[in-house]
Parts: sequence; structure tokens; C-alpha cells
Amino acid sequence: GKRRESAPKSRIAYSISIAGCGDDGGATTVQGAAVPGHSVRLVSFENPSSGSRYSHAMIAFVHPSAAACSASDLRALGYDVRVKETPVNATEIRGEFLRRTIQVRGCCQEKELLKLYAYTLTDYPVAVHLDVDSILLRPLDDLFDAMIGGGDAAEAARRLAVHGGAALPENGPVNFFFTRDYNLVNKPGKPAGIQGGFMAVRPSVEVYEEYRGIVLQGDHYPGSGWGRKGHGGYYGAQQIQGLCAYYYDHVHPGTAVELDRCRYNQMVDDPRFGRGVKAEPSAGMAGGAFPCRDGRDECEDCRTTPLGKIRSAHFTICQKPWTCRYFGEKSAGDTHGRLCDELHGEWHRIRSDLEEMWRQDGRDTIRVGEVQDGDYRLDHFRGHCSRAGGRGYIPLKIPTTVGLP
Repeated sequence: GKRRESAPKSRIAYSISIAGCGDDGGATTVQGAAVPGHSVRLVSFENPSSGSRYSHAMIAFVHPSAAACSASDLRALGYDVRVKETPVNATEIRGEFLRRTIQVRGCCQEKELLKLYAYTLTDYPVAVHLDVDSILLRPLDDLFDAMIGGGDAAEAARRLAVHGGAALPENGPVNFFFTRDYNLVNKPGKPAGIQGGFMAVRPSVEVYEEYRGIVLQGDHYPGSGWGRKGHGGYYGAQQIQGLCAYYYDHVHPGTAVELDRCRYNQMVDDPRFGRGVKAEPSAGMAGGAFPCRDGRDECEDCRTTPLGKIRSAHFTICQKPWTCRYFGEKSAGDTHGRLCDELHGEWHRIRSDLEEMWRQDGRDTIRVGEVQDGDYRLDHFRGHCSRAGGRGYIPLKIPTTVGLP
């Protein structure tokens, strides 16, 4: 095999953002943060078997309202916890429509903008922001090589799985790698926002301040969205999904690259519109098929992508792994259950690996009978579920000793 380098090529920042405690007092947040954090370690230089040349740092941006319920556990999980107010005070937004709607719409209202702090991590060449219901399954070295440049960049760019097989820009660096959420598009031809669960950014305080200026200006309108360019009217349009799409589609075009969403940030989504969508079939469309949501004549069905080709996954359509849901054998019309089961299985495998690492490091605060006594589909959930449904989930117990290797 290829000889392992004695030192990493560079260190990558991985960040998450915690906007609130939720109905369960932050318990779900901590469960979510533990497993993606360990998944990052498993695909980084710190794990010799990963083959990665990049080491990692884990950073959590925590809103003050969430600090009491999450900060101590996040530190115990190895996160560098940074308690931060929202990047902008929503009451200071000059545009009336945005000022009013950003505080009531989307996943986390204006707190979703905590993700913008990834741009402030200028001690690192690249920052990857992940949602806490995400995992990494394979190293991202090609993405980092292409973004950082150097002798590996050209070959990495050729290997990188880019949406539609497009080439990377030749006239400048890539400052943003992302996927789009075509599930938010309700009719053909409407622009799609980015999917906020996975963003690889080139840190820049200047870019961060430019984003702040755009939000404070508040040039966002009903339906037509940011700058009247079409990024509006869908879920999250006032926040990261619409804001970042507008920034890289219109303010700084040609500096971002859309990745293949079947390989990166895989959500097991249906690539085509369903019945009832009115659209004229294009010349290249397969007979009888509904149109692709991304506007292409043909599109890969991410629901059928082999697990071995997926680099990162995001549990949205599949639901959260801690809901102990098993799809199993369904009707012929259920095309996502197989891959959802496989991805849930990977999440529980990573959790088990984390628990085993704690035991080996002498940081085991868990009685084995307390955490592994779930006998519901033991081969799949690895003792983490006593029955189907969220009430059957057996929570991960966080050691009090601070920090992961």
C-alpha cells in the first residue's frame, strides 16, 4: 500500500452549530454531535487506516440559549466550543420583509446564520460545516486537494464527483463546495437553494462581513427572494439555503462548485418530480419518465447509489438514526428503504466504534448492561434500541473526561 506520511498535509476545521436546546433539553443535540464528530476522526489522518493526509479539528458554534444544555457535553466530546450570538441582530435588518420573516421561518430562524461563523476559521485552509444529523463515511482528500491547490490539485479535480460531471473553474480558486436541495423546488425551472447540511468553505473574514452586510441590507422579497433573483419562496430561503445560493450564483459567480449529491451529503432523495407536476418533456427525456428536479434530461437516482460510493450522508428523508426505525422489506414502490437502512446501520456502527474507543482509553463511564441491552434488531442497531421508535433508543452516555484524541 501507499506509505503513510509522518505528518498531515494540513489541518481541516469541521464545525457544527447549535441553535437551541429543543424540547428534550439538548439530549438529541448531544446524541447527534457525538457520532458525526467521531465519523470525522475515522476518515482523518488521526486514524491511520483512513489513508487520509488531512488531520482535523472539531468546533461547535453554540448560541447562548443552548450553552447550558450542550457546552459541557460538547467539550467532553472533543469540540472546541465557541458561544456566539447570531451574526446579525435581526431587528437591525433594513428590509422589512426579511426583518419580519427571518425570525419566524426556517429550521432555526435567524440562528441558522450561526453557520456563517465557519468563514471566520481562518487558522485553517478549509472549514467544513456539518449538520449534527450527518456523518462522513470516507475521506474528503480530493475535495481538500482541489480547494487548497498545489501539485495534487489537478488530479484531485479530475477525480472529484461534481454535479453533472462539470469541470472545475480554470480562472480562479474554488471557495465553496456544496450540494443543492432540489427537493425544495416545486416546479421545473425554479432555482434551487443549497443544502445547508454540508458546506466546505474557504475561510475569510472579508466574506463573512460581506454576508453580514447582505443580510443587514435585507434585499429579500416575497417569492423572488434575494436581490429578486429567484432564491425565495422555499424552505430556508431567508437563511443559509437561499443566502449562500444567491451569494455564489449572483454576487460571486464562478467561485463555487456543486458536488454530486449522490456521493456528498447523500439524502436518499427522489431525483424526479412526481405525478401532478406539469412540465413539457424534453427531447432527451426517457419515455414516460417525470422530469428531473435539477433540470437535466437524465439524472442519477440517489436512492440506488451503492453505499461504497457515498462519502457523506445526511439524515433527512431517512429520518434520524436515533428514532430506531427499520425500513426492511417494503413494497416495490419503496425505493429508499434499503439505502436508509444501510446508512442508519453505518451511524450505529460509528457510535459503537466511539464507545469501544472510550473503553480502550479508560474513559468508560458506561456499564455495558446499561448501554448495550437493546435487543431490537441487534445486528442492525448494535444494542442501541430496545424497540422501534424514538422511545426505544438507548442514549449514548458521555464520559466526563474531556476531549477525544
